[in-house]
Amino acid sequence: MKWADVSDSDLRGALNVVQHVQHAPDAARNLIEYFHERFSNEMPYNQEVLLAFVKMAFQRIVDDGWSADQAFGLERRRGHHPRPDTTERDVMAAVLVILHLRKNWKWLEALEAVTGLLFEDENRGTSIVRDAYAKYRDVLESLPDEALASMAPAGTTIISR
Repeated sequence: MKWADVSDSDLRGALNVVQHVQHAPDAARNLIEYFHERFSNEMPYNQEVLLAFVKMAFQRIVDDGWSADQAFGLERRRGHHPRPDTTERDVMAAVLVILHLRKNWKWLEALEAVTGLLFEDENRGTSIVRDAYAKYRDVLESLPDEALASMAPAGTTIISR
């Protein structure tokens, strides 16, 4: 039997992952397989973990409106995929836009120049640079040129227009 020698701490660990990670298909499937195997073979099982697993899923379904697969940790909820941290990239984009604007570049020229420096895909990159500038403009505009230049990628030179 696949799940014959699983310890209670293994089960609690898998439950903890499902409870806190929310999308943990391997841990969720392991719990489900464990309980299925134990039920099918009329073997003893950890009732405490089963009750906690089912209570957690029911709460997510009833109170939060999750589907059963989401509630049990088998599927990711829509809009809840892990996103990479883009703060450094976004601050750099905003810094570059500000430096271009301070060298008398027009807004659209600065936007295109920075997009060209940071992104291969101009269509996607333009909106990222625009959003980054909007997000960090207020904080970064008060900094002197030297501070901004130190935050720009090495070797970046911005000519005056």
